[in-house]
Order: sequence, then C-alpha cells, then structure tokens
Amino acid sequence: MLKRIKHLLKSRNVRTKEDIVSILDHALDRKLIDQFEYKITKQSLSARTTAIHQAMVAKAEAIVLNESIELDEIFKIYTQTKHSRYPVLDNEHQVIGILLIKDLIPLLHNQEAINIQSIIRPAHFVTESEPILSLLNEMQRTHKHMSIVLDEYGQFSGIITIEDLLEEIVGNIEDEHDTDHPEYIQKVSSNIYRINGRTSIEQFNQFFNTRLPLEEFETISGILSQRFGHIPKQGEVITIDNLKFTIHSASPSAIEKITLETSTT
Repeated sequence: MLKRIKHLLKSRNVRTKEDIVSILDHALDRKLIDQFEYKITKQSLSARTTAIHQAMVAKAEAIVLNESIELDEIFKIYTQTKHSRYPVLDNEHQVIGILLIKDLIPLLHNQEAINIQSIIRPAHFVTESEPILSLLNEMQRTHKHMSIVLDEYGQFSGIITIEDLLEEIVGNIEDEHDTDHPEYIQKVSSNIYRINGRTSIEQFNQFFNTRLPLEEFETISGILSQRFGHIPKQGEVITIDNLKFTIHSASPSAIEKITLETSTT
C-alpha cells in the first residue's frame, strides 16, 4: 500500500495525524487503496490515542468466577458463554488470577474436589488510561490473551482481551461460536444481557416478550440506529419501553454489540 501512495507522501508536508488522514482520503478517492486498507490504516492511527477504558468490558458486564465455585457450575457458565478464560475473584471481590478452561480438561476424571486456586494463572493488570496500541504490543509480546483493567484507585474496573483490541482496529471479529450463532442474546446477570447487533427484531421480541416494530428494519442494530437518529458510538445510551440499551461497540456503518438492562420490577 505504501508503494501506491509513496508519491503522495513525498509531495506533502506530513506532520500530524490529520495530514495522514487527508492523504488517505485522497488515495481512496483516486482508488490507490481500497476501503479495507483505508479503514485499517485510519483506525490504527486512532489506536495510538484510544484508551483502554474505551474498548474494555466493564466490571458490571464481565463474567467472573468466585474462588470457591464448583466445577459443575464452571461448566454451566462455559456452556452459556463459550469463553475460553475467566477472571477469578476472592471473597473480597479482588482478582486473584485467570482460569483457562483448557486447564480443567485433565481434571475432568478427578473424583476429588478441585481447588480452583491451584490451577488459575497469574493475571495481567493494566490501567484504564493506557493506549490500546501499546497494550496490544505488550500482549503480543507476552502471549497474554486477557488483561484485568484497574481504575485510578487500583480497583478492578473491567477486562480487556486481545480480541477487543483487534476489533478496535479491524472491526468485529467473529469466532467459531459467532459463526454458528450469528444472532444471539447472552445473559450476563439477572437483568443484564449482551446483544449482537444483528439479532433479528423477531428473535428479540420473542426472547424479551416485547413488541418492537418489524416493518422497517430486520435487526436490532437497524431499529436502534433509527431511534438514535445516527450510528451511535460506544457508550451512548437510549431507553425504549423500559429497556435501557447501551452501545458496547459499533463500526462506522452499524452497531455491533449492545448491553441491555431490563427492569428489575
């Protein structure tokens, strides 16, 4: 790609990020680069200043395990969520390590009770303000797949995975479970759900016994974008029929993931 826009770089005085974006815009208009190359390069530039708190999964939405959890309960949670690793908290709600599901496999035929503390791995801690690009480099170098995010007071405030970081640059990444179930509703807690933006409105209505209109849009992403009046960004909130929708992630063209809070009454 650089070879194709080399003459543009030479002909301009490039000093700022805005200068580079201007060159990318010009290259896209002249078809020197395609939409994918444009998107990746532009989002990579933003990744240098995007902080972890903008990409992390907040503590309230994270699926965690208590140190005293039983093996059967772990596999129930795994069956529902299909995550490969989970933060483990002690009774003081402090993170004491990370449990990898693959570490449980050799113990499946063990008749004795499993002490989860004996098999968890050390957690990797980061701060909310750290740029995502520097964390991505660090996680690649240390072969970490999940980090525990701490707030300014050193308290557990969320988690972030290498997939979360990559999605900030390349957009939504589907794993094998997403491919098998491209439209899904995942329960996080008693009244908190994680919704895929491509979930059909019909499926949503059936699951939550709601009556969102089916006439204009097929997906929850479409109807929420209409209600917002634009493609919302991460963190934007809207309430519809006592349902609180918080945008977890979105691309420039569509909502990708939503956190839904239902009424507890």
